[in-house]
Amino acid sequence: MSTNNKNGHDLTTILAVSFAAAIVITLLLYGVIAFVSFGFQSMHGDKGQESGQAAAPQTSDETPAAEILPAEDGTEEETTEEKVTIREGDALPETAARDESIEIALLSGEDLGRIAAEVNGSAQTFSTDGERDSVNRPAAVNEFLTTMREDGVYAVCYASDKDTKKVAFTFRASQEGNHTGEVLDILDNYRIKSTFYITHYYAANNADLVRRMITDGHEIGNQSYTCPSGGVTTLSLDDQMRDAFNMQNYVQQAFGYKMTKYNFCDDQWSEASAVLMSQMGYEIAFHSVAYDDADPEREIDAEATLSMLKDALHPGAVYCFHMTNPVTAQILPGLIEYCQSEGYKITQLN
Repeated sequence: MSTNNKNGHDLTTILAVSFAAAIVITLLLYGVIAFVSFGFQSMHGDKGQESGQAAAPQTSDETPAAEILPAEDGTEEETTEEKVTIREGDALPETAARDESIEIALLSGEDLGRIAAEVNGSAQTFSTDGERDSVNRPAAVNEFLTTMREDGVYAVCYASDKDTKKVAFTFRASQEGNHTGEVLDILDNYRIKSTFYITHYYAANNADLVRRMITDGHEIGNQSYTCPSGGVTTLSLDDQMRDAFNMQNYVQQAFGYKMTKYNFCDDQWSEASAVLMSQMGYEIAFHSVAYDDADPEREIDAEATLSMLKDALHPGAVYCFHMTNPVTAQILPGLIEYCQSEGYKITQLN
């Protein structure tokens, strides 16, 4: 091979190697630039999200996590769109007779003195005995209501006017005779709402029954805290007021329930006592049909008693039973069915 040919071959080789090296260097430079650029964009994107810029929306088939919302007390609570907030007292049923606008309050000494000076404080016994009017209502109850109107007291003894065929059942619960559960079962079976007047002794010793009364939709009324022998009229007006208020507070704190009706225990009342309870905010509640069933030891003929209660039926009749004697549970279904057969609607005392 000649020297000229060898030199030309070497030059060609050098050019080819140089060209290849240039290509490799160029590719490496592009790679470095791309890597640096990607890293810069990633860092910029993170800083953008930290500064509050919205991230691109993402789709997912999973259930979204619960949202954290501020609670009313300033703390955070976990919630979702389907969350139901339970407020205090929501678990308690509403009753048609309960008026949440009524506030029970103590009276001043001046108000008590005025009642004592201006209103008759003589004790009287409420009675449904004696003559009856043209629709079979007791004349004594009508007279009582007239007196209450004259004294400016709202009192309820009838479940309706004399032209409307409605009746109501009320129950006095000062002591438990182990029959209340059966009575509640009967009322529930016939879908009847009633009114139960309770004392502190009864409520403290039968809390589960009181809770069931409320849960079943029955109304609870105040029958005094102490239910003293001879009735609350044996107490001074100031003591009567505090007795009722103590019972009101106890039931409200123990059961979350606000009573609006006051029933005089042992049927002993006075005009001054009625005015007092009315001005405290209560509705005075009595009845128009009753019989002697308070004594748990007294033997009562169920058939004869049921016949007497049927004969006493009248428009707006309010029956009063005691929870101490077993005869109440025995006659109640028959009385309910008789009232219904006579076209009467059994309602709550309103």
